[in-house]
Amino acid sequence: MSKVKKVLAIILSMAMILGMSLTTFAAPSAITIPISGAGSGATFKWLQVIAPDSEEATGWAFTSNDIAEDFTRALGASDAQTAIWMLIGNATPSATLPQGVSAATASQIAAAMANVKAGNYSLNVTGEGEDAGKTVVVSNAGVYYIEGTETGYTYNPMAAYVSFGYKNGVPSELECAGVTAKRVPQGVTKEASADKDVTEVN
Repeated sequence: MSKVKKVLAIILSMAMILGMSLTTFAAPSAITIPISGAGSGATFKWLQVIAPDSEEATGWAFTSNDIAEDFTRALGASDAQTAIWMLIGNATPSATLPQGVSAATASQIAAAMANVKAGNYSLNVTGEGEDAGKTVVVSNAGVYYIEGTETGYTYNPMAAYVSFGYKNGVPSELECAGVTAKRVPQGVTKEASADKDVTEVN
């Protein structure tokens, strides 16, 4: 559960910044998300699941109604923003949540991630030809689901956080510490748990 919490703690840390109105600025350049620990033959697909939204109280929003539904259904939340507040409350117990909103439990979060994984969403591939899928290049801050594929191996889903870098108080570039891929040989049974379903965000 601690690994999922790290993803959600980042959401809280940026909420105050992204919850305020952002002035118009030039879009930051794209960034390649570093992925370590992968095999030389690995390829990757990705999907942004949470994006900044300055009009929302949390400063964040799910990227589609379907993904929002994956979370709200698992968390028993009344709406998408309530679900995000519940995630923030789980990651940081000291956070002040709206009246009547309780922090999400470990089992609820695990169920939400399972819903996303089972959603069979259309994933993005960076690059073309022989370079397709060799890197993950994105152009927006947020939380990204990354799926690795390699012959003979099964990869755990990875969650990468891309943040804004600021210069003189204005977002000027994207930053990402990257993720570490975790893979097991196919045919090896590995027991899943709430803190192993998603690779840790560094």
